[in-house]
Order: sequence, then C-alpha cells, then structure tokens
Amino acid sequence: MIEPKAKFSVSELSFEIKRNLEGLFFTVKVFGEVSNFHRHSSGHIYFTLKDENAELRCVMFKNANQFLGFDPEDGLNICVIARVSFYEQRGTLQLIVDSMQPDGIGDLFKAFEALKSKLAKEGFFKEEFKKTIPPFPKRVGIITSKTGSVIQDITQSLKRRAPHVDLILRSTIVQGDRAADDILKAIKDLEDYGKIDCIILGRGGGSLEDLWPFNDELVARTIFNCKIPIISAVGHETDFTISDLVSDCRASTPSIAAEIVTHSAKEISSQLSLYLKNLERSYYTKMQNRWQSVDLIESRILFHDPQLQIKKTFNDLSIVQEKISYRIKQYLTKINLKKNNYKNLLFSLDPKRVLERGYSIALKNNGSVIRSAEEISFGEKFKLQTGNGSFEAEKINNLKNKEIN
Repeated sequence: MIEPKAKFSVSELSFEIKRNLEGLFFTVKVFGEVSNFHRHSSGHIYFTLKDENAELRCVMFKNANQFLGFDPEDGLNICVIARVSFYEQRGTLQLIVDSMQPDGIGDLFKAFEALKSKLAKEGFFKEEFKKTIPPFPKRVGIITSKTGSVIQDITQSLKRRAPHVDLILRSTIVQGDRAADDILKAIKDLEDYGKIDCIILGRGGGSLEDLWPFNDELVARTIFNCKIPIISAVGHETDFTISDLVSDCRASTPSIAAEIVTHSAKEISSQLSLYLKNLERSYYTKMQNRWQSVDLIESRILFHDPQLQIKKTFNDLSIVQEKISYRIKQYLTKINLKKNNYKNLLFSLDPKRVLERGYSIALKNNGSVIRSAEEISFGEKFKLQTGNGSFEAEKINNLKNKEIN
C-alpha cells in the first residue's frame, strides 16, 4: 500500500484545489452550447456550457448580465469570458461569467427549426386539421412516466374536477434515446385500444436535450395521424416542442391539460340544470300548441257535425237563459226596493201621522182647511182636528209677532 505524501482535511484540500485552479486559470475564453438555462428571481442567471464531450456549470451575476444585448436560451452557441472558480462548500467547479456573446445556434436548435419548417410546409400546424376536444369525455388516456410528477398532477386535478372520468395510463419513457420510439408506440397502443375519447401527452420541464423526444419527426407524424384528439402538455409554460405545435391542443402545464380535457362536476351540474329548464320550457310551449290545435280541431268537428252543433247551441242558449233570469231577478229586486222607498215616503207624509205627533188642523165649518188666521172673523167658530178626535174652537184675537213665554 502506498502511503500518501501529505494529509489534508476536507477544508484544507478544497482550499488548495481552489487556490491552484483559480491561480492557473484566472481568466479564460470558452466556447460552447447553452443548456439548462435559468434566470433566478434575484437576477442572476445559471446555465450549463457544453460540447459533445463535456459540460461546465456557469453563473453570471446580475451586475454582469444586465447589459446583455441578446437573450440567452437553450441550444444557443456562445462565447464567454469567465473566471474558473471552485465552490468549496459543495466541492464543485464552475465558471464565473463576466461577459457573453452569441456564437451561432446549436445543432439541436438548428434541427428543431428545420423540422418545424418542414412540417409547417406540409400543413401539420394548420387549424383546419386540428381535431375537436370532446366536451364530456368518458375515458381519458395519459401518456407519461408513471414515476414522474406529471401523472400525479393530472390525476389529482381530474379526480377533484371530474371524478366520473376514467383514466387510462400508458406509462412511457420520456427522456433519452429510446423515448421517441416508446412515445409513438404508446400513442398507437391507446388508439388500438379503441375506447379512449382523448389523450394527454405530457412530461415535466427540462433542457432542449431532455425534451428532444417530443421533437422527433416520427412522433410528430404519429400525433398528426392519430384519430383520437391529443392534448400536448410538455415542459413548462415557456417550453415549446414540435409535439405542442402538431397536437390538437397545447396546455402550458399538465394541470391545465386536466382542466382543458373536461368540465368540472359543478359545471356539468349547472349545464344540466340549464338544459332541464330549456326542456321544460320547450315542453310547455309544445303542449300549449297542442292544446290550441285540439281546440281548432274541435271547432272544425262542430262545424261539420249537426248534432254536436245543436248540442253546443243548446248549451249556449242555456247560458243565455241563465243570464236573462239573473238580469230579471236583479231588475225586480231593484223595482221592489224603489216601491218600498216610495211607500215609506208616503207613509211618513200621511197627515194622520203628522197629527199623531202632536200637530192639529184648523177646519172651517164647510170642512176646508184654514191656512191663515185672516180667513175667519172674530167670534167665528171653527173645528180643530187632532190625531185623536176633534173639538170646536172660536177665534177671539189675532196673535201677531207676540213672543210666547
């Protein structure tokens, strides 16, 4: 066994590596392709600089990247001026980038643009070829990894929104050299199954290399030729793949795909209530029309059937007779009421009734009524008729303007 020439603690050795590396490569100019690009909320940007054989982690702090004249993205070839740094806390090597310039487009990005242009010319992205997503699917097929977070997001969302929908998972490889073949086989498997109303094709975010199986030409043609509508939910909201462009609908996230593929149970219930109200309204409208038609038919039957017409006329006459009898009774009641009023009035004006109230009438010997004291002379006798008998009286004086105490 060979004895080590020196003994170091982890911190000591890390320090020596940092001192020697950073002293040997203080400032370097490096060419490579951008991958795993990420802009942090702090303003710092993190990415991997790679070529066909190796890769290096890079960081460009906010004070250095705020004056960039372009937007870095995955697949872009760049040239950086950087300092080699050894991050002791994690034991990792990284480049601290001071400046950056584009150096052309990476091979994968070129391939992506070339396939995109080719399929666009063939009409793969035209709206006229997009199949309609069924509004109320009974069975939804899902193509993704059974171990990833995508299946969890879709399953939880659909179980919450639409527990009545059956989910069929066709687990597939979503990254690597064998992923494209497995994805197109999964699409064909669900199509051959024959009981799927809609398919969600999904995976989480990643670099251009990670998502490359979804930029495969055969996968794109399989999606285009599939008879079942396909929703593509590949990557994050800012990621775009050929699968997104050629599918019948693109969802920015798997959870959004679950919302697109079906209405919630609450929405369905509300829609059914609206349908029920419309059905009831339509039913009553049709019933009213039927009733009017029956009335019209009855009228026509009466017009052509003498017996029914006679019966109807008899009924009409009975109604008229009842109305006449009612009017006569009303008229006789009114006449009797007037008669009683006149009778009561005459009764109240009867002279006997006046005399019975304490009044008397002065009569001449010939029976005529004395209406003025001047009609008889002094000493002339006359008759006073009261309510209960009569007696003789004699005029002895004229009483004019005398107050009776």
